[in-house]
Amino acid sequence: DEALQLDPTSIDARLAVAMLDWQTVGRYTQADRAFQELIMVAPNHWQVRHQYGLLQLTTGRILQAIDSLREASQLNPWGDSTSPNSSRASLSNCLWVIGFMNNIAT
Repeated sequence: DEALQLDPTSIDARLAVAMLDWQTVGRYTQADRAFQELIMVAPNHWQVRHQYGLLQLTTGRILQAIDSLREASQLNPWGDSTSPNSSRASLSNCLWVIGFMNNIAT
């Protein structure tokens, strides 16, 4: 909040608040709105797309999460794909969940 007071237009500060909203406080709706606004003003910020994809995954919006995480990995193609926090690793997890759910359904 202090960073936002210093610069309310800071993408990184707004991203940090959105992340805290959903990861720590559980304010998913508020975080969702914040991510949508961030995407409007910073459409090429890969971390915004990545964190939004993780929020979507957490709230059960698997297909939207896949889109967001794919966009994040395209915006940051040289990211560390071996890190469990990377967009590619998150995208792989989404695709695994879909495959697993499809196997259960059949």
